[in-house]
Amino acid sequence: MKHNAIRGALYGLLCLSAMTWLAGCENDEPASPPTDWSLMTEHEFGNNKSTPDLSVLYNGEEPYMRVAFRPWSEDGTKMEMVMMMGWNDFEKDYPIGVYLPRLILDPVQGVGTVTFEGEATEAGNYVRVQGQYEEATDYLNLSVVSELAIPELSDREYIFRFGSDCLELKQAPSRGDDYDFVQTMLQQMGERLGEAYDEMKFVFHNDYTYEWLIKPTGEADYRLLSASKFWPRVDMDQLLMFHLGGPDTDGNPAHSAEERIYEAFVGDVSALTYAPAFAAGNYFSASYGFDGDGRLALSLNPYSFTSLGWMAYELAKATHSMTDEQLADMKRFIELTNYSFFEGVYDTTKSDWVIVHSSDEARDI
Repeated sequence: MKHNAIRGALYGLLCLSAMTWLAGCENDEPASPPTDWSLMTEHEFGNNKSTPDLSVLYNGEEPYMRVAFRPWSEDGTKMEMVMMMGWNDFEKDYPIGVYLPRLILDPVQGVGTVTFEGEATEAGNYVRVQGQYEEATDYLNLSVVSELAIPELSDREYIFRFGSDCLELKQAPSRGDDYDFVQTMLQQMGERLGEAYDEMKFVFHNDYTYEWLIKPTGEADYRLLSASKFWPRVDMDQLLMFHLGGPDTDGNPAHSAEERIYEAFVGDVSALTYAPAFAAGNYFSASYGFDGDGRLALSLNPYSFTSLGWMAYELAKATHSMTDEQLADMKRFIELTNYSFFEGVYDTTKSDWVIVHSSDEARDI
């Protein structure tokens, strides 16, 4: 019995020694430290360059995107994420700047990887992200889901009618002769539009798509002007961006939409030869707001508005379709309501004059 106890004790000591030896062997190679997430702040990630370091899936699509990280100013243990994207080939080199909501994230540092997930709602955009950074390849894999978070624009349509009082002057730098002149010109413009068209319609969908249609006077059906993507700008208050597009016959839907728009509002597609494109990168923007009755008021971006005006002016002058007096009035109106130009930069969102067209009817679709 005594010998059995001794043997048991020796066996226990042997096992303990073996475990100690094995633990010592394991400690010969210390464990790799977790990846420092600050590596992600050293540069901007993108898939629109010759050596892409970003793979992204956005609502099932693969847009061009740029992603940047930086420490959050209020808590250095968290990181701030900013995303900007575009959809067409032109934006591979010159993205128009579709900003998504900023996210504040808690990075999870693993060995060789950093993972993160989070969600945010900003300026009418809801976004949820999941991502993983690979230290060895300095590569970012990203999944983004986004939805429109403006109930008034989610699967709703708005009818805009034309007539002498359809265009309203909501802001003006003065109340003198210029103010009266602009009011008169707006009345004449509304009357001329009313002679050609009964109404215009914007249809908004929850998946960031829209249709812009117009119904000629005496016709039962609408004609499509543009159908593509839209989004509320998160970096500018109450501003919608519209991408031009829709059915085409020449393989270039943006150009086809431009033609339809100029033909509708300028009167002749040949106006395209008299000025640059409708808006940089085939986009246009509009400030928006809703009144107490649920009406949508749109104010066209001053750059787009002025471009249309200049094209109509140049076309009228070339075709002699207006008298000298009418041309002079038109030129004065355009110059008064023109966008700002300061130190070589066009301010495409602000103007001393604000002209709006408010909807007459709205309904769910």
